[in-house]
Amino acid sequence: MRLLIIALFLILNSTFLFSQTNNKDIFYEIVSYKSGQGSISIVQSSHIKDIVNMHVEGSTLKKGISGYRIQVYSGSSKSAKNNALQIISNFRTNYKHVEPHLSYNEPNFKVRVGDFRTKSEALKFMKEIKNKYNTAFIIQDFIDFPKIY
Repeated sequence: MRLLIIALFLILNSTFLFSQTNNKDIFYEIVSYKSGQGSISIVQSSHIKDIVNMHVEGSTLKKGISGYRIQVYSGSSKSAKNNALQIISNFRTNYKHVEPHLSYNEPNFKVRVGDFRTKSEALKFMKEIKNKYNTAFIIQDFIDFPKIY
């Protein structure tokens, strides 16, 4: 009985100390014991752990991920901004489920639509809009993270 109490104390104490010092470590979340779920043991180089944790930390600082969008407009005339805003308004009316994005890279205003993770998703949607936006093309871009509902 005494041995059981000491073992429980050591386990709880080490879990508390480890969670305080390394709360951003993804491997800690994987190998931590959860009652009724069993346990996992990972054997790996500390370099792999460091690289993965740097990647996770870097990804959380970003506002998105690499993916694809469809460019439906690009213009540099005096009325380019107004044209882009009008295209966004029309697009939102016709395609409520896909988000348009306005960007300005001197001297061009660009309207790109969608946040597609794969090129095949972008191709599928481009077929849907090709009649209204006949100059549309797919471009690799930095896209927003998927919405979690």
